[in-house]
Amino acid sequence: MKRILFPTDFSEAANHAFIYALEIAKAFQLPLTVLHVYQLPDVSSVHLPNTLREVYDSIELEEFENFKNQIPLLHQLAQKNGLQDVSIESMMEEGPTVETIIKTAEKTETELIIMGTKGATGLKSLFFGSNTAEVMENAPCPVLGVPEEAKFDGKIDDIAVALDLSRDETRALEYTLKFAKPFAARLHCLNVNTAGSEELQARMEALQKQYQDNELLCHFEILKGEHIYAPLSHYVEENHIDLLVMLTHRRNFLESLFDYSKTKKMIYQAKMPILSIPENF
Repeated sequence: MKRILFPTDFSEAANHAFIYALEIAKAFQLPLTVLHVYQLPDVSSVHLPNTLREVYDSIELEEFENFKNQIPLLHQLAQKNGLQDVSIESMMEEGPTVETIIKTAEKTETELIIMGTKGATGLKSLFFGSNTAEVMENAPCPVLGVPEEAKFDGKIDDIAVALDLSRDETRALEYTLKFAKPFAARLHCLNVNTAGSEELQARMEALQKQYQDNELLCHFEILKGEHIYAPLSHYVEENHIDLLVMLTHRRNFLESLFDYSKTKKMIYQAKMPILSIPENF
């Protein structure tokens, strides 16, 4: 990886996710780019009256002053957590939030975006309509969404990977292994067989054979259930999973995991970050 991008609105939730970003940047010895995106009022007229120009100038000045004041606070936060050695760069860009984040990621050759999401209820928004969800669906690189309630002790011991098994997921798994390596994390490769398909077992066994000599401990298991929520939620809780990985951005797969009514309990109680990896990454 070359660089980590951390979009922030300087909220408490974002500052919480900043610790994750620092720890991961430290683990990979990568520079961390802090990005603040702001918007000006949308005005159709090309020729702006002087009063409106003054408003624009005032907004930009206020945004800049806020940005200038907040960056030192982030450095103080890094120092407080013993992460002051992480190389931090800062950027301020005007434009639509999601589009600007994605363009910045492409421009800076970012290979991982880390974003915060507000609280347990925010995890629901993480997948439905939030900026983080849209970035996950459209980013050219993996995106780590960090709920405000997630607690990070500097260790990632267990990572669960939700496998679709309907396509070649080798590249995504390779990225997950690369992500897990600095933390020496155990990998739990899971699929929920809701249809009772016998083919899934053969596919999982083939995948297990492919990675049986990997230096990291990898566990492969097919869970059974009528819906994905219950068995996956139970497994995550019972095995103290620190991070859940989704190997696709396809909206229908995310919906199959999170849209069913019984997933409300998981959505509101989940405290772990979710790493989304693009299908064609």
